[in-house]
Amino acid sequence: IGAGSRLWISVANSSDGVKLVAGAGNFSAGGYTYTSINGGSSWTQRTSMGFGSWVVSSSSDGVNLAIVNIDSTSVSQYIFTSTDSGLSWTQRTSADNRKWRDICCSSDGSKIIACATAATPINYIYTSDDGGVNWTERSTMGGNHIWNSLACSSDGNTIIAADFTDGYYVSSNFGSTWTLTSLKPTSSVHNLVCCSSDASKIYALGIANNIYYSDNLGSTWSILSGAGTKGWMGIACSSDGSVIAAAGYVISSLNDNYIYVSRDYGLSWSQQISIGNHRWSCISSSSNGNNIVAGTVTEYIYTGVY
Repeated sequence: IGAGSRLWISVANSSDGVKLVAGAGNFSAGGYTYTSINGGSSWTQRTSMGFGSWVVSSSSDGVNLAIVNIDSTSVSQYIFTSTDSGLSWTQRTSADNRKWRDICCSSDGSKIIACATAATPINYIYTSDDGGVNWTERSTMGGNHIWNSLACSSDGNTIIAADFTDGYYVSSNFGSTWTLTSLKPTSSVHNLVCCSSDASKIYALGIANNIYYSDNLGSTWSILSGAGTKGWMGIACSSDGSVIAAAGYVISSLNDNYIYVSRDYGLSWSQQISIGNHRWSCISSSSNGNNIVAGTVTEYIYTGVY
């Protein structure tokens, strides 16, 4: 079956782009998580976790999945993990019921990072190094944060976290200590940052809807002006950081809602006309950057080689 027309809020995939996971939701009635083992040709609805608005993450082989319900209207907002590509799921109550916002994991799925968005009660970034069994609260940055986006290196040790008020933080030791960078986020949309597998290349959405680039863990940032300024709703990159895919959604101009791709670290960009003009909401790519999966607002999931 197809995944259908829904409000897609998150997508992730295996490194080869064959195994996909997608999270739907509408922040009132909720939605489900969907998985595909054939590059999106067919999908399976995963209902055992119940209704929610699901943000998803995947290991490089697509076997280990970690998802979280970010629907603040839900009574139950827990993290769930799967070790069989979504066939079965475990609710991780040790992470507690929080106003979660984003989640990511290492390439083997053993390290998981999740962030909560509410400043009151105090919520932090939480990490697990055993696939979600046990969790550590990372509170060295203090509690006055509204976290909204995460990315991590393939080994999970380097983490980039976006706070809606302060900006982008970076940790190189799995969250033990953090450094605040100079870049400020531009909105509270959850999918705002991505990085190469070694985190030597970081791409983030920042002030005035520009795409920013850092090759020194956020010490300095440069604007990738070739991409232009748009209502970017998602960004993804290849494992070496050379290929970038960004999904645009310009509310005031519905004629320029395309996916843009760069194959030279953001120096030049090409508008992907063939995939169409849609209200994009999220995006992910394979490790080589060629296979793209992208979700839309109340439309479909699109996949392709670009």
